[in-house]
Amino acid sequence: MRKKKKKIVLSSTSEAEKLFLEANIVMMKYRAINNLIEEMLKLV
Repeated sequence: MRKKKKKIVLSSTSEAEKLFLEANIVMMKYRAINNLIEEMLKLV
């Protein structure tokens, strides 16, 4: 199943890559914000 999904993604690589990059950036931002909040709570 995974291999088939990868082949489908390859058909529209540019759009898929853009979506994956945007999703990764958003996840990194949320993780950074969560880490900052956790550190602030620890200090308080």
